[in-house]
This record gives sequence, structure tokens and C-alpha cells, in this order.
Amino acid sequence: MSGNQECIVIDTNVWLDNYIPHRAGHADAQRLLACARSCDVQLLYAVESVKDVFYVIAADFKATVRAQAGHVGDAEEAVAQQLAWSCVENMRTLANAIGADESDVWLAAKYRSLHGDLEDNLVLAATKRAGADYLVTGDRAFIEKATVPALTPRDWLVLHEAER
Repeated sequence: MSGNQECIVIDTNVWLDNYIPHRAGHADAQRLLACARSCDVQLLYAVESVKDVFYVIAADFKATVRAQAGHVGDAEEAVAQQLAWSCVENMRTLANAIGADESDVWLAAKYRSLHGDLEDNLVLAATKRAGADYLVTGDRAFIEKATVPALTPRDWLVLHEAER
């Protein structure tokens, strides 16, 4: 990316790790976002990630309620929706969405032989579109197949500290 401000794309799984405390990457995701904000790192996300974050946050909350109470009522459904919307609003506060068009879908399809996951390939296309310095993801298999510089949250933190 042009200029001196570092720019990173945060993958969907890192956002989910940040918002869902029982996920294994929760602490690293929270440290990453706090560090990036305090160091004026520009945070981005692929616009497609919003729907996945919304869906998984609501589904995770309802699964927790179902495990504890045996069912999800109307009140819990409403809370799940509000929680999901709150997480999306927080994403929008912390980071900027990278738009997509047919060229991103075309590029994602071209990556198919390298990496078969459409959502990941759309994130790669968004990272290229933005000219970001790094893609940050908790998915090690994705890192191995990434066509852009990609790091785990923990590795980004180590690199960022080393370069300060």
C-alpha cells in the first residue's frame, strides 16, 4: 500500500475469534486489534466477511443457549440478532470494508486450482485490491496457499513488535 501507514486485511476467522470468547484464537485476535488500533495500523476486511460474521455470531449464541436451556425462544432469538448486529457495527467502527465486483469473483475463480475455498479466495482478491501489506488469518492452510503476504495474528504481533 502506498504511504507509510501499515495496512492489514483481517480475515473472517480472526473477527470471529475476537467476538467469541471460547474460540482458541480469542486472546491473539484481541491483542492484534488492540495493537493495531494503538499503533494507527489501517484495518480492512473483505465486505463478504460481514455476512459470515453476522451468521456465525448469531448461530454460536443460539447454540450456547440451546445447550444450556434446551431451546431458543423468541427473546433469545432477538438477543442473538442484536449481538450479531453489534459485532458487525464494531467491525465497521474498527475497520473499513473492501468492496468487491466481478473482477474479484474472476480472480477468486482463477485461484481455485491453488485453493478451493471461494470465501478465502475472495479475501485474497480483496487483499490484492486494497494493496494491503498483510493478510492476517488464523487459518494456517490458507496462509500456505495465500498469494499475498499472510500471517497469523500472533506472528503479525511478533513482526510488528520487532519492526518498532
